[in-house]
Amino acid sequence: VNAIQGTQHPQGQSTIAEGIAVGQPGEMTRELISRLVDDLLLVQEGDIEQAVLMLLEIEKTLVEGAGAAGLAALLRYPERFRGKKVGLVLSGGNIDPLLLAAIIERGMVRSGRLARILVSARDIPGVLARITATVAEAGANIEEVHHQRAFTMLAAQNVEIEFVLQTRGHAHVSEVLEQLRRAVSGARMARLEAALTAHMFSQGAWPRTLDDLAERGFASRADLEDPWGDRYSYEATAVGWRLAESSGHGRAPLVRERPGSSAPAVP
Repeated sequence: VNAIQGTQHPQGQSTIAEGIAVGQPGEMTRELISRLVDDLLLVQEGDIEQAVLMLLEIEKTLVEGAGAAGLAALLRYPERFRGKKVGLVLSGGNIDPLLLAAIIERGMVRSGRLARILVSARDIPGVLARITATVAEAGANIEEVHHQRAFTMLAAQNVEIEFVLQTRGHAHVSEVLEQLRRAVSGARMARLEAALTAHMFSQGAWPRTLDDLAERGFASRADLEDPWGDRYSYEATAVGWRLAESSGHGRAPLVRERPGSSAPAVP
């Protein structure tokens, strides 16, 4: 785009569209594009991931990142192509199996079919059994479970349990959330991190406010509150986002940060 249109877009360091990730197009390519191509469109990495997954899941076609760039453009600019007959060239299926597995898993997170949920409860016998039974009754399947006793701001008698659940979609995740809140006194479920990530992949940017997540259907209004009924404190930064909640002990902030590759995470 920079070479043809004379723009100054910064070049990224990494992309799954490796087949078209060139620093400078060749002379023959530039001549063909200048003569035959009307326009060039830029898409986000999340658009390409979604395109690869859609082609695999709906069309049963395995396409590499560069080959899915055309569909990614349709996903990024739907109004531009609405009502038109559009032909897409799927130009390759050379994709690493591990990268494909990551794309599939991240796509499941964005669609709500894989959810990371945090539950805080009393650390006593039988609590975990009650929580897992509630999850089963809600129709979700547990993929991972982890007890966190040391690295938490909860009282010493409490435990934070992290679940990764296989679900049917965002509505099902909300149903599981509500059943767990009814079954476990003091339970909390944090879906904001997944919602923020889904917003980034879908919209190409972090939301301006948490209300944007609810208005666009990425999270419910209940998700915007911390375990003690206050609203989360949220700030979009140049490298990602910062999310704060009350700690339950003097209501000091507990901050989680989603950094870029150049910044360390804040526990």
